[in-house]
Amino acid sequence: MEKKIGVYNLTDIMGGAEVVFELNTLIDHAGWKKAWEQYCRLYRAPESVVSQDTGTTGADGQYSRPGRLSGYLYSLTKNKAYAQKAWEGLARAPRMNPTALKGPDVVQPIEEVTGLSTNKVAQSSLELIEVLETCSDAMPE
Repeated sequence: MEKKIGVYNLTDIMGGAEVVFELNTLIDHAGWKKAWEQYCRLYRAPESVVSQDTGTTGADGQYSRPGRLSGYLYSLTKNKAYAQKAWEGLARAPRMNPTALKGPDVVQPIEEVTGLSTNKVAQSSLELIEVLETCSDAMPE
């Protein structure tokens, strides 16, 4: 069996990150908090970087996940690189693409919005709520 470092996206979507954010205010366990901070800080880092982590590796935000995890790091450190990465995560939010439907396909011409799904809207909403909560004081102009 090969040892690999990676991410499991259900850890930090669908409310998982929010549960950890709340638990971290209730449970005082330095080892856990250090591991969670490293996970947030080195989310996209290759194994070679993670294995040589000094505790400050990736402080420029290069490996952190855009959106709520970077926002969480900013709330802990006030490092502007994490705030910038958090706000960048909102730029990936789904866009509404109205498409005109007319002719024999519909009884009356309408504009249908495509490119949206329940999951995309839910995830974008969670990202926005958390980024506003954790780094509204570092909102870009």
